[in-house]
Parts: sequence; structure tokens; C-alpha cells
Amino acid sequence: MYLQVGAPEATVSFANATNSPLPIPEALGIVTGDFNEDGKPDLAVSANEKLYVLLGNGDGTFTTTPASPMHVPSPPYDNFGSPYTGPLAVGDFNNSGHLGLAVGEFQNEAAVILLGNGNGTFSPSSAVFANAQGEPMFDIAAADFNRDGNLDLAIVNNISGQSPVELGFGDGAFTMSAALNTLLLPTAVAVGDFNGDGKLDLAVANLGGTGTVSILLQQ
Repeated sequence: MYLQVGAPEATVSFANATNSPLPIPEALGIVTGDFNEDGKPDLAVSANEKLYVLLGNGDGTFTTTPASPMHVPSPPYDNFGSPYTGPLAVGDFNNSGHLGLAVGEFQNEAAVILLGNGNGTFSPSSAVFANAQGEPMFDIAAADFNRDGNLDLAIVNNISGQSPVELGFGDGAFTMSAALNTLLLPTAVAVGDFNGDGKLDLAVANLGGTGTVSILLQQ
């Protein structure tokens, strides 16, 4: 989140940058992060079975990395005919000091764990996949839920009724710890300490029924 301090404006407006729009077929998920550690925000975009990495030039334009787009692998236990990459989460999943990515696969019950190399490229972790146990995956969030210094994942799956929390080992591998008690058709998740007890909680948007938001307090 950027909170730039400056003179307030009465209105805001936006215009396309020089090389915008960027040609990325079937783009679905997008996140920002300084993936090559040059102090300029970059982009990671999920699209179909691929991940695009675009490095920011600092002037509103972006350059695609030579390794982009990279193919996102499917897990051996669930190789859906059209896996489709979807939600993305940014984090240092192996405590290397470099930002990595968790790439949710919409229908394959998996999040692909890519470890950052600090130069805008990524390598699959030794575990490669975090088993999401449910589909289709609509959102994913990274945070340290059990306060062990390692990033974990909260995942919401829309139809299956299964939405897991995966605890990270700090080396790019994860294990399922809990199932989120959500209502019908959850679509999005947000993280915060909503009751001030020092433990991270979750807010989950539910599309089904009359439409609700589930506030899930960590015990």
C-alpha cells in the first residue's frame, strides 16, 4: 500500500502509460512487488497456464523479462485439462530475502510455489505445490498466522466447500493446518487482526445466498 505524503488534490485522473495496455492474453490475476530489487515496482500476471513477469522502468512503462512468460506446472495428483492460473500472493516463502510468488491454479487444487531469485526470475520450490484441497480457487493470501516467522497461506475455494489454511515451513513447503468455516461460494479473503489480540484473523466474502462476509477470528 502506497501512502504518499504531499499536497492534497481535489480530484484525481488517470491516463494510459506509453506502452499501455500491455499485451497479455487471458490475464486473470495481478500483483506488484520489487522482484528484481531495483527499488521500482514490478508486475506479475497470471494468464491461462502461464506467468508473466514485467519489470518496472520507473516511468510507468514495463519490460517483459527474457524468461517470461513461464509455464506454470500442474500437480501430479490433479492435472485438469485447463488448469488456468488465477489468484496470486507475494511473499518471501523461504526466508531468502527475495520476494516469491504463490500462484493459485483455478481448477487443480494447488498453489504453485515459486521462489524469487532477486533478479526478476523465479524457481519452483523443492515442494513445488501447496495442496489446496478444493476448487475452483478464487483467492489466496500470505501471512504468518502461527507466528513462527514463516509465511503461511489462506486459500478460498468457491464451490467445493473446502477452503484450507496452509502453514509454511520456511523453505517453500506447506502443510494443511485448518479448514476455514465459510458460507456458500466464498470468493475473496483479507487478513487483519480484527479483535486486537495479536493474532491474524480473516475476512471472507461469500457470494452465495444473500451475500455475506465471514469474520473468522483465530483462536
